[in-house]
Amino acid sequence: MSVNPQTKQITLDESLTTTYEAGTNVTRPFMPLTPPIDTDPTIYFGFQQGDNQLPFQNNTTTLYFQVEPQQEENSETPEDTETPEDTGTSEDTEPLLLVWEYSGATGWKSLGVEDGTFTFSQRGLIEFIGPTDFSQRQEFGNNLYWLRARWTGQGAGS
Repeated sequence: MSVNPQTKQITLDESLTTTYEAGTNVTRPFMPLTPPIDTDPTIYFGFQQGDNQLPFQNNTTTLYFQVEPQQEENSETPEDTETPEDTGTSEDTEPLLLVWEYSGATGWKSLGVEDGTFTFSQRGLIEFIGPTDFSQRQEFGNNLYWLRARWTGQGAGS
């Protein structure tokens, strides 16, 4: 197997089929289609920074997300769509619960955010103050500064 770091393509140099005698212990170190470690749906954002600098350190940071609002089946125009702020929580639909975290020196840590996207249901801003202990972490083969948002279900609000 060889890996092209520029295209991030993996090429198998030999056959995938091998015959073994019964009772032979077989170890397969390369498993490209393994289930994810996350048990909750999660989105990751990785950031690079120059030498001896931490991204966002102790500064207010604003990220803009261009998310198209979900159209209801009977809605005729986007202008007719009300935002979650306009409608509040309906009796049959509870808001999604997202947990924002950042990569710290001892693992994932909670990150307080102001979520103007209403859990990615519309375009808007996500604002937070950068943590002072932001640390690089290896995820998806990249050693970066990571933020993540995990969906933990639905509930009475965040």
